[in-house]
Amino acid sequence: MIAIESLPIETYASIALILGGIALASWFFEALSDKIPIFGKILTPIIKIIGIFGFFIGIADIVVAYYAFSSRALNTFTLVMLALLGIALFIAPLTKIPIAAFAALLSGAALAMLVLSAIPPSWWDTLVLISPVLTRTNIAIAAFIIGAVIVYSITRMITDIIELIGKILTFKPIAFIIAFLAIAEGIAILLGTTIWIYIAPYLSAYT
Repeated sequence: MIAIESLPIETYASIALILGGIALASWFFEALSDKIPIFGKILTPIIKIIGIFGFFIGIADIVVAYYAFSSRALNTFTLVMLALLGIALFIAPLTKIPIAAFAALLSGAALAMLVLSAIPPSWWDTLVLISPVLTRTNIAIAAFIIGAVIVYSITRMITDIIELIGKILTFKPIAFIIAFLAIAEGIAILLGTTIWIYIAPYLSAYT
C-alpha cells in the first residue's frame, strides 16, 4: 500500500483541481449527471456532497498551492488555478455570513469590558461627582458603541472587497471556465503534462 506521505505534490494538486472544479461548478455537473442514464443516479449525490464540502476543498486547494509554491514543484498556471479555486470556494460561503456585524459586536463588548476593568473601583464615585452621566453603565455603553462603530466601518470595507471578489469568481460563466480549466489541468497533471502548453500559443498570438 502506498503511504499518503509518499504521494508527490503533483498527485495532491491534480486531486485538488478536479474536486475543486467539480465543487465550484457543482450546479452544472449536477444538471449534467441528471441526464446520464443509470450512472447519473450514482453521480448526482456524489457531486452534491463535493459541492457541500466546497469550503474545505477550497482550503485544501490553498494549502496545496502554498506547498507547491514553496517547493517550486508546479508550473505557474497550475498554481494560479489552485489559487483561484481556493479563493472562490473559500470566499463563497463567507459572503453569506455577516462578518462585519459579528466583529463589531465582539469588539464593542471587548472594549467595554476593557474600559470597565481598567478604571479602578475607587474612581467610580469620583466620576459620578464630576458628572452624573459618568456611570459604569453609560461608560460601558459608550465604549461598546465606539468600538463597534470603528470595527464595523473597517471590517465592512474589507468584507465589501471580499464579497466583490467572491461574486466575480462564483459568477456562473466565470466559475464554469475556471472549473473546466481546473479539471482539465488536473487530468493533464495525472497524465504527466499541463494544458498550459496548449493555451500559451493562442495567448501569445494576441500579445
